[in-house]
Amino acid sequence: MSSEISLSFRSITSPECFVGAILIMLIILGCFKIPSMRTPFGYLTLNQCTCQIIACLSVMIFFFVGLVLDYRPILEYSFINGGISLCLLGIIVISYFLMSFNRLSAILFPFQYRYMFSSKPLACMIAASWTVPLAVSLYLLFAKDCGFQFYRYGWTFSTAPKREKCGSSLSLYLVLSQMPFTIATIVCDVITLSFLVFWRARVFKSKSAETKRREMNFARQVLAQGVVFLAHSGWYSKGRNLIPGFSEEWRIFLTTSFSSNLLHLFDAMVVFTCNLEFKDWLIKERKKQTSILVSTIHHLGGSH
Repeated sequence: MSSEISLSFRSITSPECFVGAILIMLIILGCFKIPSMRTPFGYLTLNQCTCQIIACLSVMIFFFVGLVLDYRPILEYSFINGGISLCLLGIIVISYFLMSFNRLSAILFPFQYRYMFSSKPLACMIAASWTVPLAVSLYLLFAKDCGFQFYRYGWTFSTAPKREKCGSSLSLYLVLSQMPFTIATIVCDVITLSFLVFWRARVFKSKSAETKRREMNFARQVLAQGVVFLAHSGWYSKGRNLIPGFSEEWRIFLTTSFSSNLLHLFDAMVVFTCNLEFKDWLIKERKKQTSILVSTIHHLGGSH
């Protein structure tokens, strides 16, 4: 691969990861600072962002530290970054489903919701969403010795010498870790959207204006994230065939490294755009910082 193409890959991915990481960190901070996010939905948002920030930082280390700064050990041990991505794949997919299921339950089962998503069941859901994918991924990585190699142009499951040994196992893992939960997420989102469009008055009949506003913010966030997630899943699976005229390296790059990090970036932007709780919090924080800056300037001016 020419150095110009390699430079293009790292020049695109590094800023993408950097901006995505900053936005995700802001969401994580907001989950702790915003009162309305100290709820089951807020904890699920925090869980999703935790998965994404780890994935984002792992890719940023490979492309920025390994490629931009030319730190060779990162490139030599890129299978570690690949292993992290493999472990996080199922966790991220399940995190989308849990958030969609949470919103569907809040709308369809308002009385049972507080028990379904009380502290203990919620902790069990989050723990299971991490332990099961991690266990399966670690089994593939160590027991079956399957590689998930990072390259300058993206990543592919298993290197050529291991393709016969790992190809079927990794393909099965991809299907089972993505397909059922992706379909379940779509079903939850479609039902939630239908109720909000056709039976909104009945859903929010006995709720206060503030509760209605908060629930709509949460629903908008989940539905928009579902659209972004579905678009990414389709592009990841079929996108390589939709961009003729590009080299195979560019096809892999655009459907793996580029699109996966774009998902983290768009996902964070969706939260700030659709969930007004975060938008209001950012505005308040900005006003607070401006007020502190102005008062500091006045104080310094008065001291002279």
